[in-house]
Amino acid sequence: MANLHYSEVLPQNSDCAEFCTSNNLTNLLAIGTYQLAPNGKDRDGSVILYDINRANENFSVKKIHTLSLPGVFDIKWRAVDDDKAILGAALADGSFRIFETFNDENDNGNVKLRPTDKSHSLDGMCLSLDWSEYSGNDGLLTVCSGSQGNVSLFQTREDASVEQLESWTPHTLEVWCAAFSKLYPRHVIFTGSDDCLFKAFDLRQGVARAAAVSRLHQAGVCTITSSPVSEVSDEKRDASQNGLGQSSTGSPYLVFTGSYDEKLRAWDLRHFAQPLSVSQEVRTGGGNWRVRCHPVDPNYLLVAGMYSGFFVVKYDHAGGTFDIVESYDAHGSIAYGADWWRGPRRSDCTDSPYEGSSVAATCSFYNNLFHLWSTDVVRMTATKEGMAHH
Repeated sequence: MANLHYSEVLPQNSDCAEFCTSNNLTNLLAIGTYQLAPNGKDRDGSVILYDINRANENFSVKKIHTLSLPGVFDIKWRAVDDDKAILGAALADGSFRIFETFNDENDNGNVKLRPTDKSHSLDGMCLSLDWSEYSGNDGLLTVCSGSQGNVSLFQTREDASVEQLESWTPHTLEVWCAAFSKLYPRHVIFTGSDDCLFKAFDLRQGVARAAAVSRLHQAGVCTITSSPVSEVSDEKRDASQNGLGQSSTGSPYLVFTGSYDEKLRAWDLRHFAQPLSVSQEVRTGGGNWRVRCHPVDPNYLLVAGMYSGFFVVKYDHAGGTFDIVESYDAHGSIAYGADWWRGPRRSDCTDSPYEGSSVAATCSFYNNLFHLWSTDVVRMTATKEGMAHH
């Protein structure tokens, strides 16, 4: 059963919700908004930063500050270390911008976001972004997708420069989502488009031709999420790979996609030597805009089902089946933004396991509604060290 803990009507249409991934900043929640102006041309937006805390089943939600921006299509956090993070934003003016956390000494040292000089622009509107989990000496890798069928790969360096490494046009319509593989974060990028195509690119082979293409989606592909990978060094991961179809033993192979065709699909990466094949699918009754794996048990998926509300879906690896175990329809408008809370800050944990109902932040578009709610269908049970791995 779902329990609502906080509700707020935001000043603009809301479409993104993302909890920070740095271990001591998991209390930070960013909400992205997008508002089409009455003239039908201008697109305004914002990133609203919240401080989320919990004592047993009591939650406190504090709005820290708001950054005014062009319309926000997507936001993603990237941990720098335990105490610092950066936030990337895909914006309607075509730009990909980066913001960083800092302690505002003029406000009792509270953590806030400030813009950096790191940005780049795509042709058309920037619709999505994703950070690679690979950490190399050359900087952070980011993939962005655009409204003109275009995808760009960027490298962000410590000297504040952003270099475009690749730019290509793999689709004929809007590329709603681009994402790095978590199993191959240095080399493999997935893209999904309104042209119904789901593609995989191996950067070692170049981007002129996709390594794999699926035409099984019956409408636009909206979201792509890789199942998390247990901690392994980049050197070991690279050493275990001889190609897209070769993987280290015990690593997860699953990638989930959501589509306007109202189906949630699971894909098995071990079949990359062949055209991508769907492992299983389930109808949620509405187009699926976001899919997020649970931070402790990735078999539980938080799904933004657009016109049907939000769902918690369990994936059974053994049977290759989905089961909708929770429905949350309290928003009453199109369901877009969704993310799981990763639990308390590591610095707030004790040596005893943290246990409790799983908490989600969700937002709906036309009624500008932000909800913080919990479900008991999947329990959070993790030690301080265990939480740090997610």
